[in-house]
Amino acid sequence: MSIPPLDYAPPPPAAPLGGADAREGADTTPNPPPATAPAPSKPSEDAVKVAIAALNDALKANDRAVEFSVDHDTGEVVVTLVDTETHSVLRQVPSQELLEIAKSLDQQQLLLLRNRA
Repeated sequence: MSIPPLDYAPPPPAAPLGGADAREGADTTPNPPPATAPAPSKPSEDAVKVAIAALNDALKANDRAVEFSVDHDTGEVVVTLVDTETHSVLRQVPSQELLEIAKSLDQQQLLLLRNRA
């Protein structure tokens, strides 16, 4: 089973610095900005759900599943790869350690702000 692509196009690359215009004696008249494409739209929630379902169908053969959640302390989206037989976490992004560091930094920032007040 193939996974349907999400409707997302990355932004165009930035112009290189120090090109021909940077040389001495080059034409320094400002060029009009290049026409930019409209900002890429975020995929719809339904499109994301379809993509996740297709991914999970593809992973079923290996007894794997992808789970998405939001960490309640940091508000970060967490993606977890789980073994469906043992229900053990195989991989998590961001890692639990990184979430703990972010939570600790938030608490330290609050303490610093309280001490300044």
